[in-house]
Amino acid sequence: MDKIDQDILKALRHGIFATWSMLARQFGQPLSTVSYRISRLQQNGVIVGFPYRVNSDALGLYSFRILVGVRNQPNQSGARSPIYRFAAQHRHIYGVIETLGSWDWELGAEVSEPQQAAEIVRELYQVV
Repeated sequence: MDKIDQDILKALRHGIFATWSMLARQFGQPLSTVSYRISRLQQNGVIVGFPYRVNSDALGLYSFRILVGVRNQPNQSGARSPIYRFAAQHRHIYGVIETLGSWDWELGAEVSEPQQAAEIVRELYQVV
């Protein structure tokens, strides 16, 4: 797997494209190249579902769901929230959801070493 495959997978995980043509333009690749690579990633079990679901194990990554509860904080939701801004800028976080119930936020993170997930949590303590 080369940088083009990795870039395609990152774009698919982060949903930063609307069509394969846009994805091809974004990476300066012909549409046929992007189409071939996505098909190959599906055949190799890296892309395992639609909408695209990427198998973190196939990339040698660990996937974590980090649940965050914020107590005694001013009610800041959506893009105004420090947690949302933190998640949007963090290179290991691929998704953020504001939730209802016991937890206020759910963050999706992919890391190459489990210790990196613990580091994300430590960084979060600095934010809240």
